[in-house]
Order: sequence, then structure tokens, then C-alpha cells
Amino acid sequence: MKPLRTRTLRLALPLLAALAGGCYTPGPQTSAEPSPAPKAAQAKSGEAGDEDLAQKIGDAEVALQLAEIDLEVTRRKVAAEGTSAASDVAEAAFERENAAAALAHYRDLEAPKDVAEKQLGVDGAAQRLAEQRAELEQMIADYAEYDDDEKSAVTRDIVVGRERVQVEFAERRLELVTQELASLREFEVPRKVAELERKLVSKEEALEAAQRKAERGELEGRADTLRAEDKLRRARRELEELRAKAARERAE
Repeated sequence: MKPLRTRTLRLALPLLAALAGGCYTPGPQTSAEPSPAPKAAQAKSGEAGDEDLAQKIGDAEVALQLAEIDLEVTRRKVAAEGTSAASDVAEAAFERENAAAALAHYRDLEAPKDVAEKQLGVDGAAQRLAEQRAELEQMIADYAEYDDDEKSAVTRDIVVGRERVQVEFAERRLELVTQELASLREFEVPRKVAELERKLVSKEEALEAAQRKAERGELEGRADTLRAEDKLRRARRELEELRAKAARERAE
């Protein structure tokens, strides 16, 4: 057993010496140079990043164009709605002025004229009645001297009877036109004035509603325009940032 141990030590001594002196050379090692596969993967990853950025820039350019169109459409819409609202206000104001003029015309001119015409009819009927009564009285007085004459009495009765009928007609005419005058003053004129006043109030309310709608539309239009302008600024800024990023990457 001793010769085997001695031989083993002799074989191990050179190996220990080499390790101690740093001269031991291990077996073949793998080279430190990177393999071609990682380089290809990096290149492919870079190309994919460039394509993704280019796609984002294209999308941002489209978004910018859409934002510009949206702003233009919004401005035109706001302008059209403003013109329409102004037209509605002008129309409502015109109708209000017409209603006010109609009320003033009827109350100050037409109604007094109608009342005056009816009053004239009453005055004429009263005058006619007075004349008919005077004629009747005169006729009765003229035929009084023929009371004893039977033939003259018959003629008198016929003529006086006709005159009495005329007086009755005159009385009925006066009564009728007097009622018409009272109806005009107490019912027709107040009703017409009230109707025209209601129309005026309605037109005033319509004018106020049109003005409120125009004011609300103006505010909404300003808000829509501001939103569209903000959308355009955001789209422009996003495109500028993407283009700046692409320029930095090309510079690297």
C-alpha cells in the first residue's frame, strides 16, 4: 500500500504547484464575443420600435387634421346658429312691435271711432223719433177740426195710423242702436282691448324667450369652440412631441 500512496503524491505535487503559481490552464472556454443571434434580435426590436413610432406619428397627423376640421365645422355651426338666433330675436321683436301698435291703434283710434259712429246712430235715431212724434202731433192737430166729418175722420184715422206706425219704428230703432252702443262700450271694446293686450304679453314673452335662447346659444357656442380649439392644441402638441422623439432617436 505504501508504494501506491507515494506514487499518488508524486503525481499530485506538480498539479498543486501549478495551482499555487497561477499557471494552471483550465480546459477550453467559451469565447466572450456575443453570438450573432442577440444582435439580430436587437436590430429587429429597433425596427419594430421605429415602425411603431412612425405609426403613432401618422395617427397623430390624422388626429390633427380631424381636429382642424372639427374646429372649422364648430365655428361654422356656431356662426349659423348665431345668425338664426339673431333672426329669431329680430322676428320676435317685430311681432312684439306689431302687437303693441295694434293695441294702441284700436284703443286710441279704432275703438273711439266705432263708439262715435254708434253714438251718431243713436243721436240720429233720437232725432228721427222726435221728428216723427212732432209730425204725428201736428197731424192729429190738423185733423181735429174734422172730427164731426165722418169721411174726413176715416181719412184722418188712416193717415194718423200710418204716422203712429212710423213713430213706433223710430222708437224701436232708437232702442236698438242704444243697446248696440252700450254693448260696444261695455263688452266689445273691453274684450277686444283685453285680447290685444294678451297678444302683446304673449309676444313680449316670446321675445324674451328668443333673447334667452340666443344668449344661451352664444355661451354654448363659445364653449364648443373652446373645446374644439383645446382639442386642436392637444393634437398639435402630441404630434410635435412624437416628431421630436423620432428626431432624437435618429440622432442617437
